[in-house]
Amino acid sequence: QQAAINIATLLDKYPDSKLTAQSRILYAKSIWPLEKKEEAVTYLKSVVQDFKNTDFAKEAKKLLETYK
Repeated sequence: QQAAINIATLLDKYPDSKLTAQSRILYAKSIWPLEKKEEAVTYLKSVVQDFKNTDFAKEAKKLLETYK
């Protein structure tokens, strides 16, 4: 839970960071076990949409398939 809070803080403070995609994926992974599945899916979909044609988008797509 603390990891999710820390990542959310980073995403809020630095929305245009070069680490945004990785942070969104990490955040989704950290909140999934906390029963925040809809929010996790939203974050993963945002990576796919905002970072098209990147390895991060591929990773997010794989996670979305896993989380179904």
